[in-house]
Amino acid sequence: MPDLVELHTGLLYDLAAGLPGGPQGWALHRLIFRDWWHWRDHALQAALGNIALTGQNEGGKSSLLALAATLLDGDTSPRRLDPAGSADRSLAYFLLGKDGDDPDDPDVFAYKARIGYLAAEFRHGDGRWLTIGMGVDAARTVPGGHIRGWWGFLLPGRRIGVDCEVRGHDGNCLPFAEFRQMLGAVADGETDVPPGAAVVTTRRHVYRRQVNEHLFQMGDDDYRALIEALLSARRPKIAQAAQEGPEKVCRVLQESLPPLPGDQMDNLSQLITNLESHQRDLKELEDHVRWVEGIDERHRALVQVLVQQGAAEYRERMEEYRRVAGQVQRHTRDRDRARQAVNRLEQDIGQLVAARARARAQLDAQQTDAAALAGRLEAAKSRAENTK
Repeated sequence: MPDLVELHTGLLYDLAAGLPGGPQGWALHRLIFRDWWHWRDHALQAALGNIALTGQNEGGKSSLLALAATLLDGDTSPRRLDPAGSADRSLAYFLLGKDGDDPDDPDVFAYKARIGYLAAEFRHGDGRWLTIGMGVDAARTVPGGHIRGWWGFLLPGRRIGVDCEVRGHDGNCLPFAEFRQMLGAVADGETDVPPGAAVVTTRRHVYRRQVNEHLFQMGDDDYRALIEALLSARRPKIAQAAQEGPEKVCRVLQESLPPLPGDQMDNLSQLITNLESHQRDLKELEDHVRWVEGIDERHRALVQVLVQQGAAEYRERMEEYRRVAGQVQRHTRDRDRARQAVNRLEQDIGQLVAARARARAQLDAQQTDAAALAGRLEAAKSRAENTK
């Protein structure tokens, strides 16, 4: 059976689009909840970008609007989630419930762990669709806020619950990795995104920039101001101010801007004081630079004189070196000649020693022969005397 609310809204959209000044840009079509707060699968239908919320006080209307504004920049700080701008409401509350409640009690809104999705679906005047949103993984066992993971996404041309779903076969919402796998090829949004590509990121500033580029194409400061104006407008006191005229509305909006905390004012004052001190220090530094430049000029002149003196001394040392080197060469040649003469003398001495040895040998031989002759002579004399 078709959704009669969505069918009626589509017919209304088509009729309005044909009127002069009818829809041409993006308009909110649905707010989608999957395992978020008290809802398992829920969607709020918008008509030409408008949603009417009725109910008793403290029924959650302002909290719901706070969640819708959070989808524009991914800021899930407690100040943004609480309608009064206090820090009493945390992101984990919308998935797990209050910290003091018992998850085992079926009568209270409390979970031990839960993954939920919050999304906004937009329709363009030319028939295009765009879904933006965030997934959150929370568990009570995680300290410091109970958040295990956060991721933002932009799905051009896709509609949750129509042509894609964030719930797995086990009935639970998809964790981050399975969600990316379900989408197929996705961009991280850090660089240029191809037209029509899905974007999934865990960086909130990237998510904010991508939402702005897809829906508004505003400057970052203007986009921040727009969101802050929306936050101020959804606060309960704006309705009463609207009855008193536009000036009262403007004043309320101005007053609703969060004042700078005292510590930031102190920091700003300290920055101004530091700036004046830095200016004085800069003037002193400029004077010191001029003094140093004067000293540097005199130092360069002194260095030039020392360089000239050093060059002259170097030339003198080189001349002395060449002179000493010439003497060394001459002494070396004299040494070589003396060494050659010594070698020749040694050779002559060797020859003389050899000649002396030969002469001694000859002398010894001659002395031996002379002794032998003397013996024979004595023998001959003895024989001659005996013969007489």
